Amino acid sequence: MDRLRQDLRHAARVLAKTPGFALIVTFTLAVGIGANTAMFSIVNGVLLQGLPFRDAERIVDLNEVERADWPRWPCRSCCSSAPGCSSAA
Repeated sequence: MDRLRQDLRHAARVLAKTPGFALIVTFTLAVGIGANTAMFSIVNGVLLQGLPFRDAERIVDLNEVERADWPRWPCRSCCSSAPGCSSAA
């Protein structure tokens, strides 16, 4: 225990002699710990905990995409006047 106290006293004296270095080290540690905490919070909330909904595995995301360079497929439905229908049935 005495050796640890000596080491801490020596570290404090060295850091007191170079306050710029001590400030940079403190700032770097603070940013690293803060970034680590933020990433853990995100990963824990999104991946590890799961969504706060009943039957969360059944939630899906549907998107409608319309692109001009896609080919128009012939319409085989009963309503040939629907938007996007390229042939009359």
